[in-house]
Amino acid sequence: MGRRRISTALPILFVPVGFMNAYGGIAGFIWLATWRLVVAGIVSLLLSSLSLGVALMPGGLIGMPRVALFEKRFFLTGGLLVMLGEAWTFAVMFVWCYIVSSTPQSAP
Repeated sequence: MGRRRISTALPILFVPVGFMNAYGGIAGFIWLATWRLVVAGIVSLLLSSLSLGVALMPGGLIGMPRVALFEKRFFLTGGLLVMLGEAWTFAVMFVWCYIVSSTPQSAP
């Protein structure tokens, strides 16, 4: 009998908790931050996937021949291409994190 009450009460509790979890951070950020940072964050959110996709494209181009090399059992050459592609991905992520962290932020 107790399990039934809990299973009916949980969905009722999840709706407001989920709403506060989803939108509470946004409201708090707008309340504490300046509007310039909010607009910069939204623009970055919209443009980051496109710019990171373009920046990571050479790593994908490096990945195309390594599949054929592994199928032909050239493991050493394929492995070197794997390491080169992963190094490119790490370099792009490092540069992106450096750019994001070095952006000047103003306190309210």
